[in-house]
Amino acid sequence: MQSALDTVLRQKTADKIKSVPLFAWIVIYFGVMSGFTYSMLYASVPIVALLLGFAGLLGTAYSFVQRYFRYTE
Repeated sequence: MQSALDTVLRQKTADKIKSVPLFAWIVIYFGVMSGFTYSMLYASVPIVALLLGFAGLLGTAYSFVQRYFRYTE
């Protein structure tokens, strides 16, 4: 019974996230990437920090997709 309730709650969360328009996700993505790029170009941060930060962003995006969209369709 608990498993079924958890599944329903996950589906509701996934539905809320899916209800956000694609345009909003694109704007958020480019906003984050633009801010990150600006801080790297004009803050004189070494290239190693740039690569580590980019890998962190990709890892976060991947885990977000795996966590919230694995129960849909």
